[in-house]
Amino acid sequence: DIAGALLYVEATLMGMIAEKPLGAQNGPSGGNEFSASDQLSDAQSAVLRESRSALEKAKDAVIEYIASQWNPSHLQSIPDLVDSVRGSLLILQLPRPASVLASAGRYISERLLGGEHRPDWQEMDTLADVITSVEYFLERIANDAHGGEHILDVAERGLDKLGFGPASAVAVDVVAPDGDADSGEWAAD
Repeated sequence: DIAGALLYVEATLMGMIAEKPLGAQNGPSGGNEFSASDQLSDAQSAVLRESRSALEKAKDAVIEYIASQWNPSHLQSIPDLVDSVRGSLLILQLPRPASVLASAGRYISERLLGGEHRPDWQEMDTLADVITSVEYFLERIANDAHGGEHILDVAERGLDKLGFGPASAVAVDVVAPDGDADSGEWAAD
């Protein structure tokens, strides 16, 4: 559902860029039409809204996991939700929060779904802080394109506590949504 919407947004963005490059004038009279950059901004805002919505669903799943006395079936949807948001963030040229979510998704897949690990309350609180920090960062950049990087510091410190932070990261080639390899991005080991 979210992945399909993201593919639609990406195709729309590519079509808008092809039809009217950013910075191009609106016809001879300067018309009252929205410029391509306004439309692009609206599309980016829509992607950010959908991403925040998906992160809200992920937080709800964590709450259900805790309320059910650690029933892992409540976490099954989180890796896909996190991965779709991560892809959206890469499209929007936001690799740092994408990396944070990739690490959080790996923590959930490997520790909480992949074994018999029963987390303590502190671990779950830390995971919630990581997800909430990314969600708050997205809200912040939706309202102000500058600033907010310190919010991701909180998320990365949380990932360090969980053993999946940048301190345990290795350099890898990340394939961007357009298929180009971008060497030097960081992903948790």
